[in-house]
Amino acid sequence: MKRFNFRLRSTAAALALTGLSLAVSSCSTPPPGKFVTLTSLLDEMTDHAAPARMPDPAYSCVSYSSYDRTSTDHKDSKTWFANNDWNQFAGVETNAGRTEMVMMDTHGPGAIVRFWLTGRNLDGTLRVYLDGYNKPLIEGTIHDVFGPALAPDPLAYSVAHGRAWNLYLPIPFERQCKVTYEPRGALVPGNWQEPNEILYFNITCRRYSSSVEVESLTPERFAKSKDLIAFAAARLAHNGADTGGTTREINLAVRPKGEAVALEAGGPGAVSVLRLRVAAADVSAALRDVRVEMNFDGEYCVSVPFGDLFGSGNQNKSFKTWFAECDGDGGFTSCWLMPFAHSCRIEVKNPGNSDVYLSGFAKVSPFNWTDRAMHFHAKSAPHDNIQIERAGTAEAARIVNYAELRGPGVYCGDALHVCNRTGGPKGQQWWGEGDEQIYVDGEEFPSHFGTGTEDYYGYAWCDSELFSKPFHAQPTGEGNSGKTLGGQTVNMRYRALDAIPFRESLRFDMELWTWATGSLDYTPTVFWYAPAR
Repeated sequence: MKRFNFRLRSTAAALALTGLSLAVSSCSTPPPGKFVTLTSLLDEMTDHAAPARMPDPAYSCVSYSSYDRTSTDHKDSKTWFANNDWNQFAGVETNAGRTEMVMMDTHGPGAIVRFWLTGRNLDGTLRVYLDGYNKPLIEGTIHDVFGPALAPDPLAYSVAHGRAWNLYLPIPFERQCKVTYEPRGALVPGNWQEPNEILYFNITCRRYSSSVEVESLTPERFAKSKDLIAFAAARLAHNGADTGGTTREINLAVRPKGEAVALEAGGPGAVSVLRLRVAAADVSAALRDVRVEMNFDGEYCVSVPFGDLFGSGNQNKSFKTWFAECDGDGGFTSCWLMPFAHSCRIEVKNPGNSDVYLSGFAKVSPFNWTDRAMHFHAKSAPHDNIQIERAGTAEAARIVNYAELRGPGVYCGDALHVCNRTGGPKGQQWWGEGDEQIYVDGEEFPSHFGTGTEDYYGYAWCDSELFSKPFHAQPTGEGNSGKTLGGQTVNMRYRALDAIPFRESLRFDMELWTWATGSLDYTPTVFWYAPAR
């Protein structure tokens, strides 16, 4: 196969980027805020304030995945919970004598904003074509495309012992984007047997209206942006919200059955950092029992257990993401921007039987409240002691609703805490076979349909490996293996460029599809922004 060398920093990349010469739009002075480029997308990705404002320019968010295409009717459980979620493609094409499987083909201006992939025996070539050109912009092996040949960690990397690949480098396009995979060996849909290649994928894409000017990525623009890409990667790895403002110390003793006010502030402003350390006789119980309630401008927007606010459930395990962090010693940090026009009040309630002590600070920063500004929201939905029978069958699967939101707003992520009390032979204790299904603005069929719960959270193969990246983390995964009855798993997925705007409604369902019998505690927590009511 012919390879093209593209120089990234000082080393020759193993990635093939063809020498395209694409025309830039003839619009010499694009309307302010209506021009999308690689630069603008990277700036948005690394701006903690961006999710708190309604997107401008507006976009819709959709996913293209290898979900089982026999899932056609959510009222028919035998088909809806179909589980052959590999090697499912949009079509097959012949290009320059090559047979290529089409993973995605979308028209109009847009951008790939997240690309997840896993599989087995994958030794083929991945290609990305833009704007109808028959030469691919990106061409390489999976290790090339999802590795440092294209972008530095944490924009491109693997987790789950190297078996799950994640790409967060945005790829904007003006008119069209097509992604294909050319297998090196056999790739037969529905065939799980060796040595068949097995490919699971999920590509998340922004789509803009035809009035929005999008500058397509080209090798030349990529080369000019290498320093900006490196800066964005370094900023994401740093994670903290670098904002000015006033630091307010917090020192609270919250007595049993009592409550206390952690913060009151007048606006306009925004809570940009909330850092609290929990001290209690039983920290795990305190993380679940103590509730945090937040009132912005007279509206209660947050009412969740303390641990759920930070995505960790009742687990005091270290992790560091772009929006939340835990030091593993009772210290928790939230970097969600929480703006308000007039007032902010954060309350802590302790319905438990033991004293809980909180110490730390909140940083209140200046914020320009406009008609695009939105309040931060969080909500958890515990499902305790779910009984699992006839595990391993589609008939036994069920839907767990994460969220039913009324718009407008922007969905920005979720966390899942599982206590797994199922049992069975080794490798059959897995609880997360089910797929996510996200319906936007009353869709009859979800515009986001996934391939497995762990796939949604960016890893694969029920893996219990611990990882912590800017937009997803697994600080504990012992509940995946089933080695310990009652093992815990915490998964998080936070959204920046792949946040999902909605005008009227958003419904997030997750299939609960297990391989073992027993019971589960299953608690999702969702995070979103919405205009003041």
